[in-house]
Amino acid sequence: MRDTPKITNSLPFANIEVEVIRSICKSMGIDPVEPERRKEAVTSQLPHCKLFHFAGLGHTNRRDPSQSNLLLDDWESDPLTVASLLEMNLRENSPFLGYLSACGTGQIRDEMFTEESIHLISACQLAGFDTL
Repeated sequence: MRDTPKITNSLPFANIEVEVIRSICKSMGIDPVEPERRKEAVTSQLPHCKLFHFAGLGHTNRRDPSQSNLLLDDWESDPLTVASLLEMNLRENSPFLGYLSACGTGQIRDEMFTEESIHLISACQLAGFDTL
């Protein structure tokens, strides 16, 4: 996501990154699915995907790490949070690989939560992804 609603930071190379990934997938005979950039659309695809790639902004919630999230178009009204990924329990048909190209995906902003390791990367691993 090059641009995120109500966020002034732009990621000018996100679209180029997606184009490169799309090209690599097609060269390997993989037909990439690019859902609408909303939580429901993304989560509806996760149980069936083998590779998940996200290029966009991430947000680390300082007070409640389980509410850290990937910023999609509906991030304010229906965020894709650590908690929502854990609730999905993707282990039965777990994606082989999740690649989060987003800021703050492994970040813990409050020392109180350091030993708990609750962030977007650990949530993806616990939900069933092998992550990079």
